[in-house]
Amino acid sequence: MIHHPVPSILARNLRQLADRLDDQGNRAIRQAQVLAARGWPASTNGTDGGRSSDPTTSTERAALNPGPYDDIDNRLAQQLSLAWHCCLELHASIDMILAHANDDDPIPPLVGVCDRCGLICKGSGSSNRLHGSGLCHACNEAWRRWQRKNQGTRNDFIAATAGDAGYDNIRRRLAKGA
Repeated sequence: MIHHPVPSILARNLRQLADRLDDQGNRAIRQAQVLAARGWPASTNGTDGGRSSDPTTSTERAALNPGPYDDIDNRLAQQLSLAWHCCLELHASIDMILAHANDDDPIPPLVGVCDRCGLICKGSGSSNRLHGSGLCHACNEAWRRWQRKNQGTRNDFIAATAGDAGYDNIRRRLAKGA
């Protein structure tokens, strides 16, 4: 199962990135070109970044130890290009999904979202199917153990373990065979 960020959190971070690109993007590109040409910012002492009385110039330091600014302009350009292509692919995927996945399509058995942890169960394999309880395999097993100890209902289990890090890690532990 590939874990993905929550869409609302991703959207918030993308908005912050968009604002930052609007405000500082062109300046960052210009400064990246200067840093890449020099290798080190002027008046710094290597990776420590402290002021130095060393007579070695930033160009000499860059030749001796390229450091984190080596090729920073090309790396920034590649990251911007990659972000652009990812945005295009994400738009295309969302458009395709929304265009072809009708809301009235029947949901196959053992497929759905776990009521406890939100895992999307695809119905393949015993650990990736939705049980009749509406829980994924890991949460269903945890519910059974919890039910033997607490004599509660499924809804009691979900309410009692909401936000419990121990129960949030159930699926990972079971997937690793622990």
